[in-house]
Amino acid sequence: MVKDPYLTKQTLIQRAKNPDDQQAWEEFTAYYTSFIYMVLKRISYNHQDHDDLAQEILLKLWSKLKKYEPQKYKFRTWLSTVIRNTFLNFIDKKSRQQKREEKAFSDTQNDDIESSSQLMQIIQEEWEIFTINLAMERIRPHFSESALTVFEMILENTPTKEIAEKTSMSENNICKIKSRIKERLQREVRLINHEA
Repeated sequence: MVKDPYLTKQTLIQRAKNPDDQQAWEEFTAYYTSFIYMVLKRISYNHQDHDDLAQEILLKLWSKLKKYEPQKYKFRTWLSTVIRNTFLNFIDKKSRQQKREEKAFSDTQNDDIESSSQLMQIIQEEWEIFTINLAMERIRPHFSESALTVFEMILENTPTKEIAEKTSMSENNICKIKSRIKERLQREVRLINHEA
């Protein structure tokens, strides 16, 4: 039996709660680490601290995961809160450390992040990008390369007439491809959001 790489994430979360299940934790980190880095890149915090901050976030997730209650919170809400709190604590800790060393905090403070709600907005936007990319990865095996190429050209705002000339497809077929892939992509995004 072929192992499904897209197991229900709630199942993975339940397995990852077990500190003895190293494989589950590795799958969990493989699944969410890229999302964490996307958020860190977006908030433009000192990129030299990204690895340390990502590790700190993963440690917080590991220590708090056993207390996560799916009946109380959606996982992505809980995940976003852990990321936000860890990030704000990290900045606060860096600030205190730099003040003790008599260095200016202004070098590492991000003026773009004015509030916790703004940070949550950034996390939400990055989650949407993350789910679209993951959904595309999941649906890719269900479409031909030529259909995916057409869809990528559509996403790049290439006019339908130009796509038809480049691919020798009719404009009607291009519209059908767009509709089919878009519908499948939206369904997959909803599934991912439901899982999280």
